[in-house]
Amino acid sequence: MPSAEKPATALQAFVDRGHRLAKRPTLRRADVAKLFGDRDEGKRVMALAIIQKRPELGSFEILVEAVGGTRGAVEHGEGLSAALAAVDAGILRAEEVDALKREIRGVLEAGHLGGSAGGAIAKRILDSEPR
Repeated sequence: MPSAEKPATALQAFVDRGHRLAKRPTLRRADVAKLFGDRDEGKRVMALAIIQKRPELGSFEILVEAVGGTRGAVEHGEGLSAALAAVDAGILRAEEVDALKREIRGVLEAGHLGGSAGGAIAKRILDSEPR
């Protein structure tokens, strides 16, 4: 089965693994970037799950690609959750948060999040105050 067609239940295992990997103190930002840069959707989802637990291991570039890319629904949702974690942790500069919000507005305007749990997460990011 091509990686773009992995069912949500299979991808949940990658989310769970990413959350476990985030507990490793030796994990580095470069490791997360390498996972996200892989063509395999499961590895990208795993990277986003790590960022959810340890936002400092993510990057603005990863977050923008995750929320604005034309990925699968699970990956997109995990990307929004990772972005929310980064915004809540205050690791992004004000101009990065503004750019992330512009990206999210574009996704909403394109109708890619209507009525979904991702839409609620997107709203929380858009409503967040700068730190």
